[in-house]
Amino acid sequence: MNRSKQHKLSENFIHHIVKLAGGFLSTAQLDEFFAACLIQGEQFYVNELTEANVLRIIHAQFDKSSFLLDCVKYPHHVEAVLAIASNSNYLTDIVVRNPQYLFQLYEPSYLQQKVHDEKIGLELSEGINKYNTFGAKLNFLKNHKRRNILKIGIRDILKFNDLSETTEDISSLARNICSVLFSLCYNTTLTKYNITKTTRKYALASLGKLGGNELNYSSDIDLILFYDENKKVGTKKNEYHELIIEAAQLFIKSCSDVTSNGYLYRVDFRLRPDGQYSPLAQTVSDYIRYYELRGENWERQMLLKLDFVCGDINLYTTFKQAITPFIYPQSFFTSPLEQIRKMKNEIEAKNSVDENVKLFPGGIRDIEFSVQALQLINGGRNKNLQTGNSLKAITILFENNLITKSESKTLNEAYVFYRKIEHYFQLMNDVQTHSLPTDKDRLEQIAKYMGYADTDIFQQTLDNYRKKVRKIYNSITKTGNDLNDTSSLLGEIKFAAIDRATKNFRFLKSGAGPFDQKKFDRKSSDLFAKLEAELVEYLSQSTNPDLILENFTKVIRNISLPSVWYNEFLNDKFFSDFLMICQYSQRAIDLISTNKMRAELFITKRIFASDLSTLYKTYTVEQIFLVLAVQYVLKMIGHEQFGEFLSLNILGIMKQEIEDINLDYNFFVAGLGSFAAGEMTFGSDVDLIFVAESISNDSTIQNDFQKLFLKLQQAIKPVKLDARLRPEGKSSQLVWDIGSYKNYLRNRARVWEFQSLLKLKFIAGDNRLFDSFVKGIVDSIEQIKKQYIDSEIIRMLNQVQKEKSISFSNKTDIKTAPGGLLHITSFLDSLILKNATTYEATIGKSIEERFKYLSKIKFNFDKMEILRDNYKFLKSIELTTQNLLNTNFSVAPNDDLTKKLLSELLLTKSIDDLSTELNKRLQTNISIITKHWSKTN
Repeated sequence: MNRSKQHKLSENFIHHIVKLAGGFLSTAQLDEFFAACLIQGEQFYVNELTEANVLRIIHAQFDKSSFLLDCVKYPHHVEAVLAIASNSNYLTDIVVRNPQYLFQLYEPSYLQQKVHDEKIGLELSEGINKYNTFGAKLNFLKNHKRRNILKIGIRDILKFNDLSETTEDISSLARNICSVLFSLCYNTTLTKYNITKTTRKYALASLGKLGGNELNYSSDIDLILFYDENKKVGTKKNEYHELIIEAAQLFIKSCSDVTSNGYLYRVDFRLRPDGQYSPLAQTVSDYIRYYELRGENWERQMLLKLDFVCGDINLYTTFKQAITPFIYPQSFFTSPLEQIRKMKNEIEAKNSVDENVKLFPGGIRDIEFSVQALQLINGGRNKNLQTGNSLKAITILFENNLITKSESKTLNEAYVFYRKIEHYFQLMNDVQTHSLPTDKDRLEQIAKYMGYADTDIFQQTLDNYRKKVRKIYNSITKTGNDLNDTSSLLGEIKFAAIDRATKNFRFLKSGAGPFDQKKFDRKSSDLFAKLEAELVEYLSQSTNPDLILENFTKVIRNISLPSVWYNEFLNDKFFSDFLMICQYSQRAIDLISTNKMRAELFITKRIFASDLSTLYKTYTVEQIFLVLAVQYVLKMIGHEQFGEFLSLNILGIMKQEIEDINLDYNFFVAGLGSFAAGEMTFGSDVDLIFVAESISNDSTIQNDFQKLFLKLQQAIKPVKLDARLRPEGKSSQLVWDIGSYKNYLRNRARVWEFQSLLKLKFIAGDNRLFDSFVKGIVDSIEQIKKQYIDSEIIRMLNQVQKEKSISFSNKTDIKTAPGGLLHITSFLDSLILKNATTYEATIGKSIEERFKYLSKIKFNFDKMEILRDNYKFLKSIELTTQNLLNTNFSVAPNDDLTKKLLSELLLTKSIDDLSTELNKRLQTNISIITKHWSKTN
């Protein structure tokens, strides 16, 4: 937005200036100075930072009063100071360090002169020879850079230069400094080994922005170095290869090391053949051979900007002529468009590019890649296109009818626009950054620098260029019509986090992602292309498309052959099932993505086994979990079958383990709880009791059964094994003899223990002994006072509900909440425990079987079918939630998105309907049970 008023000088600034004037300036002169600051400041964005920089500049002057007097006399002095102070901390630092440089800027003739190659080269060669030591020469180069960068920067800010002139000046300065410094390092290295003369030749060449003569203020400088032959030189017969590399290492250190006098440039040799793991320099024939035999498409792009820096020009020319056919071939085996498209997709996927003018869709990279694609394709037939400068290339492409006039105008203007933004960032702090600021003050500042009246116009211009450039990029690389433009492809889907979804989608396409550098083979990418339409269609209709893509990616990221999976997904039904699992079963996804054997179980479709009662014979417990989780979410089985089959398989595993151990005792092992009743969920423990006919040697038998317990625990992992329901609980002996157990039941057992024993199931051992044990339980039931049963069950129920309400405040625990599963089962227990015959008939039965039995014997209770139906509904919510969220708890979700998914799985109309239905059934259960208990007590 527009600034509401011109910046007023702060009281702090005025106070400091008055103090600095120290009586040398009159009040009238001070007023003139402040007026000049306000008038000249209108063309810049002046704020408190600007004032601080102005004060720093004044403080650095040797004669502050004379400096201020000159500012009063010559308003253009104030203009130069404000131009620097408001737009660049970097240039301010230079002026503070070298105040004398500022006075050169006051000379109109000096400021109007461009920085030319020849002039810089002459100044450097004459100046460096005045110094004797290497350190002094290096400091001279640093001072020379600072002085010229100050000049280039102020010419840029005051718009004496356009973008092309600015980048050319910066590039000329860098090229000449690097040339002089490398020659200095080379000669220093030769002198070190007393080598006064050699016929060996080298060439230092530039790539990237320096090669294209379009360097930024804080760009890295990309270089490659090569030489003619590796022969022994000098009297000591040194290898020339070692000498040139030592010179290169000295050059890198001299350029990059930060000292009290600053640094020169960040130089990078990693774009050389074979990258950072190869020698810093090789022979020209080695390099030529590399590009002829192993050069890749991205290296063609890189070499488009090849240019000479220093060394032997003839050697450089030989190299360039030799690799030109590689850079610009007459034809391609594979189009460079595909490689460029893939590379750009990877860049966008790996980086957070929202505010990055270099990387975001429609940004600098889109312009450069579009231009370079056309250069690579057409440069072999048209040598005019063989230029490393982007703006020149755009003009030549238009002149040769390879882009339209409108496209040329858009690319040219957008490139200048983006590069000026880069220049502003880097001019401000000498930091290599490309991201737009998010705070209002900085946005206003950059809008002012760019010449825009307010930030709205600036932002609108930016958005327009992004759209236009992306459209051109798509048309050139053919991404607009073939679903390769992921951002466009996913744009209509209602993602909560579009950036994350885009990265996941691109990973699934090519294997490139933010946490992983692996790349899929061509077959995988081609197969995925066949799945894209179906995937996008599914995502567009889903409740949680973010979760689907996240889980899809999670699975593929943890397998070794994505092509195998993508090929199987060509089966529409199987792919649709998988996507449904991604959305509705976090349990299954986590099991698949964390173990290769489970992943193989899924992709080979053995997950759809028909005999679910004997899975334990070939599958582990977690594999059984996976099979049941998948079949449950796909509605191949219901919650009753799930509980039955999980319990049967756990039972089968334990039977095998017990039978494999030869124990010299007459005993049985029995199960309790949901396991014994055939109602296990993902969160169920397995409760066991161990009973022997007699215990002759207590220590031995306890140790033997303790080993068995540990063996069983290991066999059914990750299910937890528990034996705390034995008499006296976990503090007592593990194995009880049947006589002692029966005595305990007759004399000391409490009502809740008979409730537990109602879910009793034989696992292994002596059936006769087990039957005797059951008879002992039934006999003991007769001893319980009937009027005592309800009150004790209600007391225990209230205690559990109170404890759980603290643990899950503001959430509904389907199991323990009033009216929940435990409430219903406790009520059924109270009915059954009052009659020994009913107890004996229902011992070890599931809740469903208990309901059926009570109905069969015409139990005098007319609400039984309502409770039975409500129980099924609650069990369905419990198991579905555990599968959906991969949780072991029975707590119903309370966020809208998860409730929506749960609602879809349970086939209710909406989350409101689901919540209403749940609350209604819980209240109904409370009402029915409370009313009945009140009648009977």
